[in-house]
Amino acid sequence: MLAASRPLVNSPWVCVGFPHLVRKVTLRASARRRHTVGHIELLGKRYVGHADAILSFSDPCSSTNECSTPSKLHVGAESQASVFEEASEDYTAVMVESKPLPLSILELVKTTLPRVLPEPVADDPSVFEERDSDYITYAPAEQAAYSSTHALAQLVTDHRYEEAYSLFGELRDLGVIIPPSRVYEQAALASLRLPEASVSRFADWFSLIPPAHLAFSPRKFEEARRVILQTPVTNLSLVTSMALILASKGYADVISIHAVPLIIRYASPEMSHQFLDDLMQAHRSYWNGHRPQDAPYMVKKTFTNVRGIAVRTLAFSRRLEEAVALLPDSRNSTFRLTRYTYDVLLRGLRTTREFKVKQHIPLVMTLRNQESTSIPAPHHTSGDFQTIREVSSGDLLADPLENAGMMPDITFPTPIHVSDNLAETLRYLKNGLSSKTGIPHPYTIVNFFAEYRFTGRSRALALLLRRSVRSSYASTSAFLLAEMLYYRKLKQHSLVIQTFVDHFYLSGVPRDDILTCYNRVKHQQAEFSDPDHVSTEEEEAPPHRVCEYGNRIVLPRGKLWPSAQHCNLIWHSLVDIAPDDATVERLYHRLLQVAAGDHSAEPDGLPLVTSVKVTTSSGAFTPFIKRLMFASGASRGAEIISNMLSLGLRPNVYHFTELAGTYARLGDPERAFFVLDQMENQSGKQTNDGTAGSATTEEQDNIFPPPDLIMYISLMRGFIIARNLEGALEVDRRLRLVHEHVLGQNEYLDMVYADLEPLKEEVARTSP
Repeated sequence: MLAASRPLVNSPWVCVGFPHLVRKVTLRASARRRHTVGHIELLGKRYVGHADAILSFSDPCSSTNECSTPSKLHVGAESQASVFEEASEDYTAVMVESKPLPLSILELVKTTLPRVLPEPVADDPSVFEERDSDYITYAPAEQAAYSSTHALAQLVTDHRYEEAYSLFGELRDLGVIIPPSRVYEQAALASLRLPEASVSRFADWFSLIPPAHLAFSPRKFEEARRVILQTPVTNLSLVTSMALILASKGYADVISIHAVPLIIRYASPEMSHQFLDDLMQAHRSYWNGHRPQDAPYMVKKTFTNVRGIAVRTLAFSRRLEEAVALLPDSRNSTFRLTRYTYDVLLRGLRTTREFKVKQHIPLVMTLRNQESTSIPAPHHTSGDFQTIREVSSGDLLADPLENAGMMPDITFPTPIHVSDNLAETLRYLKNGLSSKTGIPHPYTIVNFFAEYRFTGRSRALALLLRRSVRSSYASTSAFLLAEMLYYRKLKQHSLVIQTFVDHFYLSGVPRDDILTCYNRVKHQQAEFSDPDHVSTEEEEAPPHRVCEYGNRIVLPRGKLWPSAQHCNLIWHSLVDIAPDDATVERLYHRLLQVAAGDHSAEPDGLPLVTSVKVTTSSGAFTPFIKRLMFASGASRGAEIISNMLSLGLRPNVYHFTELAGTYARLGDPERAFFVLDQMENQSGKQTNDGTAGSATTEEQDNIFPPPDLIMYISLMRGFIIARNLEGALEVDRRLRLVHEHVLGQNEYLDMVYADLEPLKEEVARTSP
């Protein structure tokens, strides 16, 4: 008899009959055991328990025995180990006779699946069935709280730009759409601070800024303009990339006034035309995609604005035929230009010396007076198009001497004496710099600089600078010229150069020499201002501008194009700080290249601003003629004047003064008086135009200007140095014919007469 015992296995198979299960029970009695152990092969697993429990599997539901909780479970058909007794051949026989077990449900499902499952679709939440309306009802309203694009934005926010750019590249390769955000503008500008900064990396980040219709408020992108347009060296490719991206985002009108003049003036004609086409195409695509109903009006408005800026820039640059090529077609016009634009072009056509170019005047006049091609007046509304503003306090197009920056002749009033009442003079300067007509003379501003700085203050000077840069190009140009003259008067040549680089494009000057000096002075200023810097008693603080505008401040009109007067001061400063004659000689050859329009000497590291036509005046040669004649003799002065004439520049009275004075000092009275004779013959025929192109072929014989008082003083001084009393007395005789000497009226004349008396006495003592 088998003793009853509780089953060791609590299994679902106990209460339910499964005829397909293999039930093989092997009972083995053992005299050495008090209990009998049964082994059951069930679905490939061995169950071990008492004999009663094992027998109950034959009809589990008919048994009155209650199923109990298992006390021991041993899993694994592979295991051959016995539980209560040693292994026997009986177990092996039972296992061999067992039939293969059927597949489980999971195994059956697995056989119906492909070897590799497809990637889940982001917008399809269904798993085992087709998508229906139920999923629409319960679909998540937004994306997960944190995603890969959130991680990208967070990396940029944490200034981890290298990691962010690596992630950006991976997301781009996967085709992930990155939501626009203003934080990416920060990454774009940061990429420009890298030594290996590239236009492509900047464009990748900058293209992620939000478009205009998603911006919370109108944007001017002042920081981007400051970083890209106010750098000492301008990268045209970078400017082009920024402008096209902003146009594609709906900001064409914001950037065109700053980028178009720069690219039109200094890029090749082919690149300029391509840029204009790309700019308008980007602008058109934005409006067609965002607000198609407003696209025709906005495209037409911006086209008039951009094309007008381009025409005026070319006219100021004396590229008149290129400007005419951008005018509308009189028979099939698709756009109109303002009469102001036509007037700027007509002024250039009427003053040019090229007869072929003058022939375009009738065409321009016709377009100006034709309603289909001309906008009659500011704020005039015609049809579906409202004229862009040209006269408004905040409009950059309002300035007649506008942001195009080509400085026409500015008529300054006569310099006034700075009174002891500095407040009154300051009020006069503030009002004058705020106007467009009564701009103070630079010499007046220089005098105020000196008197005001004598009080130890500088706040009013910074105020005047801010007022001038917000007023007009003419006011800014006059104030900066005065500031540079003030530094030159103090022999602070590094500040002359710093002021120029801070506010002007490097046009008409030797870029490498300018940047070398500029970087040196900026490094000295930064090093001395470092809190960790320990200065010695012998160390002097480097000079600073008395009215610095600030490195983080955005110039309202951006950088300006320098006039010939500003460039002349740069050449003077470079010659004054030149360490040796070899440096002066190199600078002189660079000046000849700039005046001839040759820029091949500049290195081609980046696409940089390279002037097509630079206004070079004869004043740029003044510092060279004295320095080079001192090193090489008077013949070098004659050579310099010959070079000026070959470049179409008219020498002025200062050049001939230096030449004649050198002849007199070196004991060559014949050549000295030849120069004086030619100049006296030209009295009353002086021309004030000393810029390039002013001396035509017919005028080459009349190159001598009339002499001035300084000319006579220089000749007398030269003859006194050469101990030539006869020559000095002859110059004195000619001077008294045109000028009456009043003691105390001119200190230089008083000094030369004082030195003439000892020479007379010396000659009288030595004469027989």
